[in-house]
Formats: sequence, structure tokens, C-alpha cells
Amino acid sequence: MTYRNTLNATFQSRPNRFIAHVEVDGKTVIAHVKNTGRCKELLVSGAKVILQKFDDTRRKTAYDLVAVYKGERLINMDSQAPNKVFFEYLKSGKYIDGITLVKPETKYGDSRFDFYVEAGQQKIFKITTSAAHRTRICAYTQTHHQFYKVSSLDGILREKSP
Repeated sequence: MTYRNTLNATFQSRPNRFIAHVEVDGKTVIAHVKNTGRCKELLVSGAKVILQKFDDTRRKTAYDLVAVYKGERLINMDSQAPNKVFFEYLKSGKYIDGITLVKPETKYGDSRFDFYVEAGQQKIFKITTSAAHRTRICAYTQTHHQFYKVSSLDGILREKSP
């Protein structure tokens, strides 16, 4: 996953969940924050951030705040990035051989999965999440029993597909 038209800026403040005031070339501009979480330990006045610039006049802001430095570590703030990265990984063929079906945003019962994948006899439900300092990708498969924020898995293995 690649961000184009990026530039460095300095975080100033965050008046609400959706926007931030940042300094670019000595001027204060408004940027859309791609993560509605609090992120108070990251978005502190003076923090170095990475913006993505857009020239689309239909947008409310010309910038997205996509990353922030915490010390030497660059942390992605884009809450959609884990799904995009995992989808690229699926398309690369490096995750599992013989993928025959990929369904993003799959629901089963009261649970929502970011991906449902079939490869041969395997049926895989994936949830990708991001947190400020890590990205976690978890799954439920017939051979690996890992669960993360899943409320109803009864009967999944009895079903052919969701």
C-alpha cells in the first residue's frame, strides 16, 4: 500500500474526532484524521505527522493525516490500512495457496468479519484491526482456532459459506 503526494507537517490540535489543525510551511491548515479513535498519546502538540495532499475541490479538506511519529517510530493512523494491506497480501498469493473465493465485509450471525476466504477445503474468517502501536490480524479456520471480538461462531464450520 502506497500513499502518494505526502508531505511532512507538525500537529497542533484536534478540535474533534474528524479533523486536526496542522502546520504546513508555516501556515495552519485543517486535515482530515483517518482514525476517529482518541489517539491522545500520539496526537500531541508539536508531533511530526505525515499528510496526504489532494487536489479534489469537492473535498472539505485538502489533506488527510495518515501517520504520526512517536519518537523514532512512524505509526500509521489510517484505520482502513489493515484491510487494504491484507487484501493486497491475499492478491499476492503469499497468504495461502489455492484461494478460490474472497468476500470482504462478511456477516455471520451477530458477527462481522473483514474477510471470508475459501481455499480448497479451508474456510477462513479474518478480522483485521489496528491499534496505535500494532496491527493484529486474527482468523478462525478449521485448523487454527483463534478468536478476536467474535460473538457467534456456532455452526460456521457446518456452513459451506456465509
